[in-house]
Amino acid sequence: MTPSKTPVICFGEVLWDKLPGGIMPGGAPMNVAVHLNQLGISSAIISRVGKDEAGSDIVRYIDDKGVDTLYIQVDETYSTGTVDADTSDPKDVKYTINAPVAWDFISEDADVENAITGSQVLLYGSLASRNKISAATLERLLKKAGYCVFDVNLRAPHYTRKGVEKLMEAAHMVKMNDAELKLIASWYSASPEVTQQMEDISRRFQLQTLCVTFGEQGARLLENGHLYTHSGYAVDVADTIGSGDAFLAALLTQRLGNRPPASRLRYACAVGAYVASQAGATPVITEQAINQ
Repeated sequence: MTPSKTPVICFGEVLWDKLPGGIMPGGAPMNVAVHLNQLGISSAIISRVGKDEAGSDIVRYIDDKGVDTLYIQVDETYSTGTVDADTSDPKDVKYTINAPVAWDFISEDADVENAITGSQVLLYGSLASRNKISAATLERLLKKAGYCVFDVNLRAPHYTRKGVEKLMEAAHMVKMNDAELKLIASWYSASPEVTQQMEDISRRFQLQTLCVTFGEQGARLLENGHLYTHSGYAVDVADTIGSGDAFLAALLTQRLGNRPPASRLRYACAVGAYVASQAGATPVITEQAINQ
């Protein structure tokens, strides 16, 4: 098989979110891949589903969204991943992530290696490293990737400090939310000030780019020693599921388009706010909606 020329490869979980109103396709890497494709950047997912109806359905959903599903493996033993979502507070959705499931056992093969060869970006989170099988596969792929983007996405109890550090060390760019910044800064920074915490973390891991989101209060981007801020956009929140993933997809889209950092941040905040105003993780995004 010839190497993939897909610009962005997303590694990790694909799953079904069980919500009060029904089930929805989910998983941060999948959400980012879908949003990237909506925003004009071809994407693919490296993941694993069960040999079951839920697996067939989610692969079909991803495929229908225009995302390359060639690297989604099928597991004979473990079922497709599911998450129980508590949306009683729409601004703070809580998740019970079931285990073990198929995406805990992503293996490396020639197809997966080909996915990395020729791609511009490998995007990954912390959740897919909760199992040593998927973690070992990701570790090998990170050594072959040209540009690594770590979407921190901490979900207790599915991470350890040592594991997060290893994933940070491999990254060129890291995106986290304010709660994750507070936790990770407590490991390395004595400062209570957000910008100083970001600088301390960037220095500790020699990051090119560190982005921190603050929900409805916008985001900060630290790149090559320069800080950029955006205060965010006020919207009526339907739910926050997928808004951070949309933000990251928009940020990457702008980076691949060689947009300046301040422009990237403004656009990403607009996309993230729009998705928060819509129900579900992957609503249809149009340039008109973003501009509004």
